[in-house]
Amino acid sequence: MQNFKMQNFNMRISQVQISAAQIFDVQTFKVQNFMILISKASNLKEQDSVFRISESLSRINFEDI
Repeated sequence: MQNFKMQNFNMRISQVQISAAQIFDVQTFKVQNFMILISKASNLKEQDSVFRISESLSRINFEDI
């Protein structure tokens, strides 16, 4: 169940990345601004999940979008 949740969550993150790139037409994001978009898109309430996402976002190269 946990694996399925994370997989679904990763798909949501990808959708948010693409949407944000299209809306703002930019190639780089600040992680802080990006966290706001993701938490709005997925209604995050768990601090632990937010922390894990911020870690993975810091490793993403947004220029690849």
